[in-house]
Amino acid sequence: MGAAQAPSIAQEAHLLTAAEALSYVRAGELSVEKYAQTLLDRIGQRDSQVHAWAYLDREYVLKQARALDSVPLGKRGPLHGMPIAVKDVIYTKGKKMPAGLTPKTRV
Repeated sequence: MGAAQAPSIAQEAHLLTAAEALSYVRAGELSVEKYAQTLLDRIGQRDSQVHAWAYLDREYVLKQARALDSVPLGKRGPLHGMPIAVKDVIYTKGKKMPAGLTPKTRV
């Protein structure tokens, strides 16, 4: 029997701090798409217990991640590739709001 192999950065990416993830992305050791996929996989494993997501568009997340990966290193900002979550009561263009809420229009 062979020795157990250590998990790769991508397999454990959901455990990284933001600073660590950004460091790996900047070094080219972790793509934004792979990081996003790992986070989506973790959400898939845990959200039935946690119920943290009212709406999650996996295809859109991965599409955006691929677009971010195509940006040359020299043109990337300091938080390039770092995902964020938007609270479900904040109006987001093209997304449904929960519980019958409607966006308020500023005049």
